[in-house]
Amino acid sequence: IVFIKQEDRAPASKTKGCEGALYRLFYNYVKAACCYPHQDKHVDDLRSLHPAAAALIQRWIDPRDAWKKRRADLEQFVAKRNHLPRRQAAIEDERNLARWFDRQISRRHCLSQDQLLRLRQSHVLVAE
Repeated sequence: IVFIKQEDRAPASKTKGCEGALYRLFYNYVKAACCYPHQDKHVDDLRSLHPAAAALIQRWIDPRDAWKKRRADLEQFVAKRNHLPRRQAAIEDERNLARWFDRQISRRHCLSQDQLLRLRQSHVLVAE
């Protein structure tokens, strides 16, 4: 709670040291609380701390929203630039999107049929 209020953000996942440990603690607490209906108030209290905490909790509870956003980002990127995002790009957002897309391709057997269809429909280059 102190971290979120002082930093005006939720802890980041890929950080080392105390912030990374705090992220994992926060994540484990929320996931455990979601398993027990009587813990809903605790999760709601955490959501009310900060908009960043609420967004992070929502992403953990329903990751489909985050997937849809990334797919839309990919669709927009390819439509605008007419090429797939590259892992070696100079722009970090493009590299991140390329990594996300690569993960979807490598884990396509884990995606739902709807996700596969939406990914293929996003652009001709993606469908190939």
